[in-house]
Amino acid sequence: MNERAVGKLEDVVRALSLAAADYLYSELKKQGCLAATRLASSALRDLVDGSVEELRVTQAPLLNPVRVPSLARWPRCHTVIVQPRFGSEPVDAAVLLQAPFLGQLESSRRRITCVRLELDRYPRTRPGSGDSGRLESALAVSPTVCSLAGWLPCLRELDLGCLDAEEWTCGGRAAALMHAALASLGSVESLALPSVALLPGIEALAGSLRRLSVGSRLVKYREGLDEEPADEDIESVRQLLGLEELSS
Repeated sequence: MNERAVGKLEDVVRALSLAAADYLYSELKKQGCLAATRLASSALRDLVDGSVEELRVTQAPLLNPVRVPSLARWPRCHTVIVQPRFGSEPVDAAVLLQAPFLGQLESSRRRITCVRLELDRYPRTRPGSGDSGRLESALAVSPTVCSLAGWLPCLRELDLGCLDAEEWTCGGRAAALMHAALASLGSVESLALPSVALLPGIEALAGSLRRLSVGSRLVKYREGLDEEPADEDIESVRQLLGLEELSS
């Protein structure tokens, strides 16, 4: 493509309305050619980056503010989905959940309203590859969530509901500290927790919480993992006067 043609293409792309740009982005995404499109011209690169609303993190960037991709590159991104890529290397969910926000501008972090952890339980690898599809170490839930609360002042939704029983650790007092940290934001409306053991202190979120999911999504597929909340935890949930949806 000659320079004149590229110039005309860029003029057309930059003249697109937001709705038209989003439609073009969705079609390019369906075709699996976003990466190639970004390389075609600066206007197409800006169109692709400007239409991204969800960012998937599959591996941790180097823990150096200079090396972590700037969230400013995706000015409309509001959701970060952490989806570990299991393989021969250990997967540390705590690092994956926090690394994307290291060294980011506050203005960029304020745009992030949703963080969701997703674990692929059925990795497509050859037998004997050593890929178990599970975390190598248990996630320390409370300190990780407290850190996220510090990074993301406008967080509205946090989903850790995919964690299985052996994949997280958190004591009752630590759970209360976690809920207090989230409550200090005043914006958390939706929370998914892997276990009723993380309910202590959840009444701190009475001012904002609208949706609560409790219990690993694997529980219904396994025997002997059904959990019953303690009486005091039930009372804590009852204090969530604004709660509109409760599920497991």
